[in-house]
Amino acid sequence: MATFEGARVGVLEARRGSEMAELVRRLGGEPRSAAAVHEVPHLEHVPAFLDALDEKRFDVAVFLTGVGASRLLMEAQRLGRLDDTVAALRALENVCRGPKPSAVLRQYDVPVAIRVPQPYTTAELLSAIAAVPLQGRGVALLHYGERNGRLADALRHRGARLEELCLYEWQLPEDTAPLAALVRDIAGGGIDAICFTSQIQCRHLFSVADSLGPTRCAHASSSRRSGRSARTR
Repeated sequence: MATFEGARVGVLEARRGSEMAELVRRLGGEPRSAAAVHEVPHLEHVPAFLDALDEKRFDVAVFLTGVGASRLLMEAQRLGRLDDTVAALRALENVCRGPKPSAVLRQYDVPVAIRVPQPYTTAELLSAIAAVPLQGRGVALLHYGERNGRLADALRHRGARLEELCLYEWQLPEDTAPLAALVRDIAGGGIDAICFTSQIQCRHLFSVADSLGPTRCAHASSSRRSGRSARTR
């Protein structure tokens, strides 16, 4: 089995950061954790969406993440509408991008008609539903932490009556100091590898790096090199 062989690995995961760090350790690496994403819930549109489900305005539901599926059903339960929501979902043709939303729906005995294959990108999803008739049909699209405009446009182009729901938003952490420290470590040569599990982690990392500016990053790099030279001498 391949290992990190002592490599210093940047870990940007937030929700499962401790598990990712432990995995790096088990593989012989030294994790340097700095959460790059903060999930902010947006549940204000759920009641209207549940109304649309009850009114049978949808024929197909597309779940992009397990977090989205879980938040929808937990909010339905909080509102006292879980039984009606589950019954409505069972009547739909449900599409899941990857195993996580499938696992959530399985907990509620909601059948999944189409499971998108690896690597679970928009391209695989569109290919998986290519044979599903969408013209004039109601389609509910539950996004991940940001809107997938490409997917929404493709569904509308095929004639779907699309309704979109964003149950949470990916934002930078309120405290970006750990991420800034990781950027300085990267600039100074103190990181050998970085583990990205989503595009937004990469964008946020570069956003923080951009906010620091080349001068501060270069200073960190120069200081680290000087320190190494002094220890060598």
